[in-house]
Amino acid sequence: MVQWRERSRRYMEMVDFLAGSQGGCGILNVPDEATLSQVMLEFLFAMTSSVEVRPLLEGDVALQQYEQLLQTMAAGQS
Repeated sequence: MVQWRERSRRYMEMVDFLAGSQGGCGILNVPDEATLSQVMLEFLFAMTSSVEVRPLLEGDVALQQYEQLLQTMAAGQS
């Protein structure tokens, strides 16, 4: 785990463990899905763990997208 962390450190914005349990979570910032796949393939416990990957979108970008959607809907367009 320590070696994986060191190899992947440049992509890790956050890695935390859940106090009192064997679980944890992290936030990776990778340039593309191939890099994410490689990092996760190298994760020692992936094969025996429940791993969930959820992409994050910057909040301001998401709000702009929703605003555009609402404007389009209000204008009666689809």
